[in-house]
Amino acid sequence: MQNQNGKASAAHIKIKPKSVNLFERLRRLVADSGTNKNDQAIVAITVCIGERVDTIKAICEVMARLGFKTSHVAAILKYGAGSDPARHRWSKSETGHYHLLA
Repeated sequence: MQNQNGKASAAHIKIKPKSVNLFERLRRLVADSGTNKNDQAIVAITVCIGERVDTIKAICEVMARLGFKTSHVAAILKYGAGSDPARHRWSKSETGHYHLLA
């Protein structure tokens, strides 16, 4: 775009605010999820899977940075995995990737 003098202008460019990174969002969600560690972990794991942080190793690394024990995270992942949406929150593929159930 050009200004009145015929020179190039960047006046039309709008700078978007920096997006909040995954860890900041997860910290806020965990804080807003009450005091129950299982509830906090389920919320954070669900967001991780939705953001394609979807292997047990990657999820455990993120959750450890949030202060969760990896053994606790692994147990919740195992317990919440399956194909029945009435009982499970996510599924695990043969390649080890978790997917949210619809």
